[in-house]
Amino acid sequence: MVQRLLVRSGLRCLEGCIPKFRHTFAINFLHNGSEMPQLQYLLGHSTLEMTKRYVATPGLMDVLSAHEKASPVDAMDLA
Repeated sequence: MVQRLLVRSGLRCLEGCIPKFRHTFAINFLHNGSEMPQLQYLLGHSTLEMTKRYVATPGLMDVLSAHEKASPVDAMDLA
């Protein structure tokens, strides 16, 4: 389905874009308040443990958010 939508949109899919799309979808699905069993069903994973491992890798937004909270420079009121 993703490949078909990419062709229709005219975008080129470089190697690895479909797994990245799935992972980004999964992370955003959970961040928007959905439940892990629903995600397991959508991704087609046979076990909930597999789904948990799949989303355990931090994404860019998670890293940026952690940096924003912990950065001493960002905590300074320089404005």
